[in-house]
Amino acid sequence: MNQCPKCGKRLRLINVSQFCPRCGVNLRFYGFRETFEREAKQAELSQAAVHVKIKRLKAALVGSPLAIARLCVMILPLVSLLVPAGAFGLKTPMLGGEYALSPLGLFGAFTDGRVNALLTLANDPIAGADVTALRNAVFVYLVPAVFALLTIVTTLLCFVSIRRMQKVICTVSGLGFLSALVSMLFSFFTDTKLRESPYAAFDAGVGLLACMLAFAVVFAINFMLESRGFDPDYAEGMLERTAIWHDVKAGKIKLEDLPQPVVETEETRKIEREIEKQKAALAGAADNETVESEVKADEE
Repeated sequence: MNQCPKCGKRLRLINVSQFCPRCGVNLRFYGFRETFEREAKQAELSQAAVHVKIKRLKAALVGSPLAIARLCVMILPLVSLLVPAGAFGLKTPMLGGEYALSPLGLFGAFTDGRVNALLTLANDPIAGADVTALRNAVFVYLVPAVFALLTIVTTLLCFVSIRRMQKVICTVSGLGFLSALVSMLFSFFTDTKLRESPYAAFDAGVGLLACMLAFAVVFAINFMLESRGFDPDYAEGMLERTAIWHDVKAGKIKLEDLPQPVVETEETRKIEREIEKQKAALAGAADNETVESEVKADEE
């Protein structure tokens, strides 16, 4: 059951009038001005926060030619891994077969059960050492793939912090370059070690050079973005309103304590001048009507 917002009288179902039966206040419009001003302040601040987020997202993703180029090259490290970095396989009679050291080759080995065989035979007392070396080479190859995926994720999340994410992407791409280099060197080492092995085979290649080049391109573009820097073009007062809105949500500031408009800009000043102009016009019209009525009264 509702009650009167002014005097607190509890209202019954038979009280269908819009006026309070005790104090006579208009229940529909009581506190309308305060509620309207509160909602106007809330809308002003919350829309500014949305405006800042959209501007930051657009600036981070397509705000400059370099930002667009960053989006285009973010998948290069992952695509470059399609170039085979060598070949691997087992020489046992039941599990023999050779696969390209690439995502497609690893998928084929997984579906054929060769990956499970690598994990199982690594514990074999006879072939375990060679199979373990082969398994380690495959696992080391997967490290650049992890950094390639991280490059895509961090690039898509670059709007979280335009300045800091440049450093994060540079770090990820730099580590990806180093991991690709280490993986290639480790593959040559494994090739030499297993060249005479009767249980495992590994042929090293230079396919990871393409991955290293791709990581270098990603690093270069993000390094140029970090060096030149760029800031989104926010509308006047949007950053101030967003900061105030964060304080309001944190409970540091109350909406009732803020002025209306919360932040004055050229746009709000223009609206206020138009309101004053309309008020002056209405006041002038009212004065003219008063003068005319007085003249008519004198004539009568």
